[in-house]
Amino acid sequence: MKMRGKPRILVVEDNPDIQRIYSRMLAGRYDVKQVYNTKDAWKALAESEYDLMILDIILPKGAQGDRFYLQVSQHPEYSEIPALFVTVIDDQLEADTFENINKAEWLTKPFTEEALIGKVEKILSGRQP
Repeated sequence: MKMRGKPRILVVEDNPDIQRIYSRMLAGRYDVKQVYNTKDAWKALAESEYDLMILDIILPKGAQGDRFYLQVSQHPEYSEIPALFVTVIDDQLEADTFENINKAEWLTKPFTEEALIGKVEKILSGRQP
């Protein structure tokens, strides 16, 4: 997937307060689309190309961000999209599991703007030709 203009980020987060935090921290630097659940995330993926997905681990209706991303990473059209998992899970073993999923990184809530932007930039820099 080629980068065009501002990098495009798909954020899958069910908490409106956290979505506002993402908007404030990512606005201006990136083209951000936010959705509340995995059903809407699939629709967003079908409608546009993304350079990165930021995923909450615990999502509504029993959905899990890591399981959703495993499905995405096995889809031929979306398999190259890296992920940043953001979670309240503060368990290094769990985090190591996430990092072994197709180019995934993780970030623990609460996070600073510097930590978020640092992770996003690290991931995106690895995607440039």
